[in-house]
Amino acid sequence: MKRTEELFDTIERFLSDTLSASERADFEKELDANPKLQLEVARHKTLKTVLQEKKLVSFKKELTTIGKEIEEENKKAKRHRYRYIGIAAAIAVIIGVGVLLYTNLNYSKPADALYSEYFSPFPVNNEVRSGVSKSLENIKIAYSKKLYDQVILQSSEISDTVFTDEMKVYLGNSYLLVDQEEKAIAFFEEIPYKSGYYEDAQWYLSLTYLKIGDLQKAVFYVKNLIEYDGRFRKKAIQLLEEMLKLKN
Repeated sequence: MKRTEELFDTIERFLSDTLSASERADFEKELDANPKLQLEVARHKTLKTVLQEKKLVSFKKELTTIGKEIEEENKKAKRHRYRYIGIAAAIAVIIGVGVLLYTNLNYSKPADALYSEYFSPFPVNNEVRSGVSKSLENIKIAYSKKLYDQVILQSSEISDTVFTDEMKVYLGNSYLLVDQEEKAIAFFEEIPYKSGYYEDAQWYLSLTYLKIGDLQKAVFYVKNLIEYDGRFRKKAIQLLEEMLKLKN
């Protein structure tokens, strides 16, 4: 994905909710299919938050003051060319330090940015299994098409006693993606330790709690994954490090 000024402008308009309905629909469609774009949006959200921090506002004021002082000194210089060189140097310092601050500062990302960075919908298993009811297959098809409201509607029409652990992960994701986090948690918590979907459920539980801002529980489930020592361990360690920064 090429990072262009036009792309940045579209992301900013998306985050500020100033895209037209058709532009927003097209952008969200691209966002669903493009992990790199998802990361870029998360970066922009983080940058907007960082730039709003009081410390950075204060830092920016200090840099501006330094620039004005240098400019004032240069006005007193006898030779004009030194004046312009000095002003250019001041501007370079302000811009350069600002960029360095953003790229290297050890700041904690806000919870919503962490959630956006680490979350991706549970992938659909296209394997056809015998003995699975038509109703459950229809739910799976709706989920594969990202029709999450349909997944929820169809699931409400059948008994939850027939849901497989795989189906519970689909349902939990669907509720999470339509901002019904408590119902998502309920489905994820039903998946037992011995299930082949236990790790997936623990991962999405940690992200759900991260999304709603309950860092204590998010950390709890991430630590569970680290102790479980399965395929999510590496990602869980990375997320835990980020969340611990957020708590401090």
